[in-house]
Amino acid sequence: MGFGKLLGKQEAAVKALVEGKDVCDIGAGDMELSIKLLELGAKKVIAVDKEDYPVPDERIVFIRAYYKDLWRHTKPPRIAFVSWPINRNEPSLAKLVARFPFIAYLGKNTDMTSCASPGFFQELMHREVMAYLPNKKNVLIIYGPNAAVREPYGEELAGLTVDEHAFEYEEAERASEKLRSAK
Repeated sequence: MGFGKLLGKQEAAVKALVEGKDVCDIGAGDMELSIKLLELGAKKVIAVDKEDYPVPDERIVFIRAYYKDLWRHTKPPRIAFVSWPINRNEPSLAKLVARFPFIAYLGKNTDMTSCASPGFFQELMHREVMAYLPNKKNVLIIYGPNAAVREPYGEELAGLTVDEHAFEYEEAERASEKLRSAK
């Protein structure tokens, strides 16, 4: 258990990000994590999924939509929460997250598991990493506004190269530490 769940210090980091704010839960599914975001202090959660789900809390606004159709005509909230995104190339997801100043990613690209696509992580390589909390079950990365291109953290390295190399968790963390310390 633990896949797709915030673990330990990850909860505290997300709480600091969402407390008192509106948050968009992209790919919300059954809205279990939307409820968790409310428990951590989010004022309102806009839960987005392509499937129709019952809304379990009045502070959740559900939008049934595909990534490419979301936020075309309105401004999104400042924070996006993306948990275990689809692992196929989905350019509209990368374009969508580019619209948010702050992004919380929860997923895993090591140990023969895959979330998102290299294009998704390429978009995020231009972001400041405000928190990187790896865990063997899933990794939380909180991204801030745009910054200079930087070397990847372990989860990002695994996500960027998932089509070429299947990283083990410890291997990805060591390889990224080596890249980042060489700078």
